[in-house]
Amino acid sequence: MPTKRVFRFIFVLLSVAAIALAQTSGSIGGVIKDQTGALVPNASIVAMNPDTGVPSKVTSLADGKYLINNLAPGKYDLTVEVPGFKNYLSKGIEVHVSDKLVIDISLQIGESRDTVTITDEAPLLRTEDAQTGEVINNTFIANLPQLNRNPFALLALSGDVAGSGNSVALNGGRTLSVDYYVDGGVVNSGQGNNLTNQTPSMDAVAEFKVVTSGISAEFGRISGGYVTLVTKSGTNAYHGSLYEYMFNDMFNANAWAQNAIGNPKVHFRQNDYGFTAGGPVTLPKIYSGKNRTFFFIDNEYLKKTQAGSITLAGVPNDLERSGDLSKSFYQGKLYPAYDPDGPQSAQPAANGFYERLGLLGGDGYHVPASRISPVAIAILGFVPKPNRPATAGSSSLNDYGFASSSKLDTFRFGARIDENLSASQRLNIRYSTYSSNQAATPTMENQLYTSNVAQSNGGISGNINYTWTATPTMIVDIRNSATFQPILTGATHDPSFNNSFLPAIYQKYLGTNDIQTITNSFMNGTNYAQPGSVAVTNSTSYNLGGTVTKILARHTMKAGYEYRRYYDNFLNAGGSTNTTNFMTDPVFRYQGDWGNGAVEGRVNGMASFLLGINDRNNVAQPTTRAMNTNYVGAFFQDDWKVSSKLTLNLGMRWDNERPTTERGDKIYFWDASHPSLFPVIPGYSFTNAVKAAGLDPATIPVPDWAKSGQFDPGAVMLTNSKEFKARSPQSPHNLQFAPRIGLAYQLDKKTVVRAFGGKMFLGTTGNP
Repeated sequence: MPTKRVFRFIFVLLSVAAIALAQTSGSIGGVIKDQTGALVPNASIVAMNPDTGVPSKVTSLADGKYLINNLAPGKYDLTVEVPGFKNYLSKGIEVHVSDKLVIDISLQIGESRDTVTITDEAPLLRTEDAQTGEVINNTFIANLPQLNRNPFALLALSGDVAGSGNSVALNGGRTLSVDYYVDGGVVNSGQGNNLTNQTPSMDAVAEFKVVTSGISAEFGRISGGYVTLVTKSGTNAYHGSLYEYMFNDMFNANAWAQNAIGNPKVHFRQNDYGFTAGGPVTLPKIYSGKNRTFFFIDNEYLKKTQAGSITLAGVPNDLERSGDLSKSFYQGKLYPAYDPDGPQSAQPAANGFYERLGLLGGDGYHVPASRISPVAIAILGFVPKPNRPATAGSSSLNDYGFASSSKLDTFRFGARIDENLSASQRLNIRYSTYSSNQAATPTMENQLYTSNVAQSNGGISGNINYTWTATPTMIVDIRNSATFQPILTGATHDPSFNNSFLPAIYQKYLGTNDIQTITNSFMNGTNYAQPGSVAVTNSTSYNLGGTVTKILARHTMKAGYEYRRYYDNFLNAGGSTNTTNFMTDPVFRYQGDWGNGAVEGRVNGMASFLLGINDRNNVAQPTTRAMNTNYVGAFFQDDWKVSSKLTLNLGMRWDNERPTTERGDKIYFWDASHPSLFPVIPGYSFTNAVKAAGLDPATIPVPDWAKSGQFDPGAVMLTNSKEFKARSPQSPHNLQFAPRIGLAYQLDKKTVVRAFGGKMFLGTTGNP
């Protein structure tokens, strides 16, 4: 990736970019009392991760309550010190992403030099809110077999999850309304809200959580739930890993379908290499990052080569290429073709269509040489000859077989830095890059066929997360992220290919190195040519925001703001829209929009092709779009501890998605209220027109527009035009307030009852 782009990305990340507000950490809280049950204020509480040596310190309030927030996933030792009491120590408290652990502490009177050590007090129940979900920890990620090594493929381990890949539905919600967070930053695209390829390597994932209910007001634009992932960070000890995962055809049996046609097992190699390394940042004799500065890097490289399976197609034999269809059988039968320029009956046939009476070539089985299209002859010059026996009962079905090969290379790199700026300030930064190249050779030895390519080169993602414990009861959290995902898919012809044999009009649209799809229904349908195409989708997202958490007696209040900006740039050149289809209609017995004749077309499609008469022809020039969507949101959440057993989660969110615009105002839409652009000609008489058509006016109902003299309103509009001044057809909705209400009631030590209700406003996913 060009250096200039990297610096521009980092600059945007630091200045304008990003945050998606996500719970990437957990918390420990509770009440401190003495042996008599009296509340203990001003106690010093420290949660220490022994792997990093980084302490998190708070002081209990007047009512004995404490809360240690923003704890990265891991194991912690919790200590409490108060003059006149024995010190308290609880080891190995495991905190997962989004956890809210409640540990109430009872202190014993005694000397502070004495310590009471607790070894089994980690709570099993979440009692502080209505949230439900599933944590997929590193044990699952590291040990479950994974063919594609995608951590989000393990979403299925959680309840209330359906689907896979980009089609995941959480808790019955919409598949396009699931947000994915990596270290607090959203890694969804704007158009479609799809998960981008900026997912970390499996070996860089600490854990992730699927939240499917009890969603606080901190989260919006989602339906059914969200997924939040936390990457690994370094510790005071140096750790690393080196791996290779190998797949090889020597381990595989041949496919049944390939055995059936006599094709041997195809070549297949896949090697996935990678490493991870983490620890304190240390510069000998200059700087020691122990207990302060940590790094973690990961790298993964996948290389895959595969020979394709044999693909069967029907190509014409020498007789058929010359126009002789007298031996062109399909399912053991011959099907005559009718002359499109021959005599026809004067009256419609009984089935309502006009009947062709003249057989093509006099017998229905020959295309006269003088009428064979020179374009068809040129195309057949590229189409290969049969190379295998045809299927029994046919002249040319499955008489050609060819295999293509493919290769795939992907490269993924990530780096994370964690810095403890002071006892109250922490910073972590993550940067990742991803590239992918996939290519496949043509599926037919035919210069009219294309080689396929799929690329995603230069994808980058970054996060900056800053936490400041301003006071023991107030925490400021600012998170930033930016993601760029470029995708190019397409197909290209050999550079030497030239389409000069086509009519000149095609070159105006396609240039000289391309051709449209040419499809023939002959012998079960075969493409004689494939179009070159390029489809580019570059998605960029910037996110910015922050939260403030304030602990006040029985209330833990959190407020925040979020801003997202999405860019989606598209280019579509050629592709499936450029098609020419040859079927049976031009030479079928009955002339008209006939929907049958499918079997006859397996033979007669060749007659249509040789005559050069197609059923359908579409050619389009390239199109581009540059879309932009902006979104802002704000929220307030109050977790109210009503009693020792009851907690209420009360929140309100404001969502505001701005109308989607296009840089060149290339948005068109149907405006149902606009006056019709088509007038009824003055003096026009519908009745006279019916009579002129030879029909009885008494049998034809008069349409409304003929009665009123004007057409119904409605017209296609173009944004930012003389007829429509605005840049988007969407209307902003500025009063989208979404309340959330949750309840958690602890019946006993083993049972918590939860209830949740809320309102969600979903995004338009960048599509106006």
